[in-house]
Amino acid sequence: MLEAEFLLCLDSDGQCDPRDFATFWVNRNAADILIGWRTYRQDTFTRKAFSRFFYLFYQFVFRAPVHDPSCPFVLVRKEIAQRLAKELGAMQEGFWWEFVARAHRRGLTIREFPVTHRLRSSGVTQVYKWKKMPGIFLRHIAALGKIWQETRTAR
Repeated sequence: MLEAEFLLCLDSDGQCDPRDFATFWVNRNAADILIGWRTYRQDTFTRKAFSRFFYLFYQFVFRAPVHDPSCPFVLVRKEIAQRLAKELGAMQEGFWWEFVARAHRRGLTIREFPVTHRLRSSGVTQVYKWKKMPGIFLRHIAALGKIWQETRTAR
């Protein structure tokens, strides 16, 4: 049985452009984890504002070397993904935030590449709705503390 060495992750709502994969593949050995950077993010103003506000808290705690730790376009070696998967679960609505934080705290190298971000081609968000945002924000802040505590001796 043939098994892939790398795992490519991207959202299925049409916001990620699969053509960006070529850049990731050419650079697949440039770092442990390659992540997209939505330089022209096509989300609503409210979504971008909440994300930016949380990013400031996130960077205060982790100082991760990325501009867009929630970007859902990621290429990672399967062995690294499997190792990190055992630790994940603190941020149920923020998988990539947690993935990047734990990877950074473990000393893994992360490299960003600009990716095309498009308007959602199908569906609507089921998670980041206005009335849910205060609760998500509070759970995310609590999760940052938990992740920091669990990884403080990781390096």
